[in-house]
Amino acid sequence: MVKQNYLQRVENMLYNKYATGHHYNNGAFFLVRGMPMLGKSIKSQIRISLFQKEIYITLLILCIFAAANYFGNVFEYRGLDVVNMYAPYKLITISEYASNFRLFLIYPLIVVLPMGMSFCIDRDSREINYLSVRFGLKQYYFGKLITAFLITFIAFTIPFLFEFGINCIAFPLKASGDESNIPYYDTVEAIKNYAFPTLYVKLPYLHCIIGIFLWGISAGIWGAFAVAVSLYIPKFRLFVFIPVYLIHTILGRLDDTVFNSLGFEILPRDYMVIHNGINKNYPLYLMFMALLAAISIIITWHKSRRDMI
Repeated sequence: MVKQNYLQRVENMLYNKYATGHHYNNGAFFLVRGMPMLGKSIKSQIRISLFQKEIYITLLILCIFAAANYFGNVFEYRGLDVVNMYAPYKLITISEYASNFRLFLIYPLIVVLPMGMSFCIDRDSREINYLSVRFGLKQYYFGKLITAFLITFIAFTIPFLFEFGINCIAFPLKASGDESNIPYYDTVEAIKNYAFPTLYVKLPYLHCIIGIFLWGISAGIWGAFAVAVSLYIPKFRLFVFIPVYLIHTILGRLDDTVFNSLGFEILPRDYMVIHNGINKNYPLYLMFMALLAAISIIITWHKSRRDMI
């Protein structure tokens, strides 16, 4: 009995020592102990995040844009013959054919809104103390990063998947009109600049669904980046919005000066919008988004290491 109690105390001591984030140089131990705790940290933080009003404000804003676009299409195209109507997949808010200028005007702000201030909220409410003791500091920080990606991805995907479904019900699927009103040759040339042009030609509705998910993934990366940067932002929560807005502004300036002369666009909006036929450099954009994700991971890792010292 004494031996069992002693072994139990030793096991608890080792577990507390490693699970709180210390001595993760032992990769095998991290795989055994760290990953399950990381999963639990993510689940717990998702449950906590569902009580944050910023997520529902973001959903409301995006649903308003989607609803306004949908009802605008209903009133504009009612009474038209099928051959003159436009395919439902071209009418969603994040399509190049939609009037989405106002959405992208505030995009750098609303992409931060769902989870960008979540760390500041945890810090001010002392929730971080409870979660870091329960799961470990490293699991808390990386759980926060992954949670930010998932919540932002879902918040930016659901409204437009719903709009896509409503469009398919409200508008005839056999509609073949082209809203671009440009010559056929120019249309073919524009399609070549789409993401997955072959898929668009063969399965345009599936292409649109994949485009919505890619839109959500891009938003998730921006949202995770905002959370990573917020780890080093002081008390004022509004500072969380500055880095993402600043990057979009700089990219806009570079797009107007440098990249236009190179013959392609670099604005994130041009890559996130579906059915955008302008010249783009997809490898460069993918490298940029990968760099953004890598910076988020490095910042989170550095913060967790620094706080454990």
